[in-house]
Amino acid sequence: MWCAGDVLQGSACHSRADIVFVVDSSGSINEHDSANWGRVKEFAKSVVRQLDVAEDRVRVGMVEFGNEAWIQFHLNEHDNADDINADIDRSSYSCWHGAAVARPPAAAVASCRLC
Repeated sequence: MWCAGDVLQGSACHSRADIVFVVDSSGSINEHDSANWGRVKEFAKSVVRQLDVAEDRVRVGMVEFGNEAWIQFHLNEHDNADDINADIDRSSYSCWHGAAVARPPAAAVASCRLC
């Protein structure tokens, strides 16, 4: 069996991927609906539940940004979906407002420090 871009183990293909959620937790998220932050987290958790998370398969990281960006968890920090979703649950809504949303840019933080 041939698996394009995937890893063959036995008779099954297992994809390899690094997935990073870049999540806006600034004040505007809950500005008009206080349930939006919970929806953001539930969406991320629903995606994680569909992934084949393992150290040698799919790795997941999360960066949050408001006025600043920070790493909620690194790509190599968890090797199963339950631990990832627990960490997503622990993430908090920052409530930060201002014109300087995502300074430094969340993508720059992710590319420099996530692994």
